[in-house]
Amino acid sequence: MEEFGILELALPIGKEIPGRAEAFFNVDNQSLPGFMPGDGTMRFRFSPKSARVFTFTISSNLDGLDGMSGAITAYTPGADIAQKPSAIFPNWWTDDLSRVVAEEHLGVHVVTGAKTVSQWREDYLRDFSARMDRCLG
Repeated sequence: MEEFGILELALPIGKEIPGRAEAFFNVDNQSLPGFMPGDGTMRFRFSPKSARVFTFTISSNLDGLDGMSGAITAYTPGADIAQKPSAIFPNWWTDDLSRVVAEEHLGVHVVTGAKTVSQWREDYLRDFSARMDRCLG
């Protein structure tokens, strides 16, 4: 999947769930709680912040889920993908994915398109601060 995309993992748990069912998606020092929408699944959402392989395990009080494990491979999409509009989502917007306008943060991940917004960072943070000050007064 693309880095910074959103994965929703839906695992079947059946219709009859005993008591207080819980499950956690454990990945990268995070323990993300699952949710049950009432359709017989336990769902987890995850957004990878870098292009690499993420391994995960699931801990749960449901025997069918507890101990499950797997891996997710995230990749950086090519810059040309932003030039191809989606037939399904015609109003979808994306950052400029070229490395010229990306910013690297702490050598951990690259934020695509960040420089297109960063040029106004001080202005909008100053404006936000002023708005918060008005809330105090």
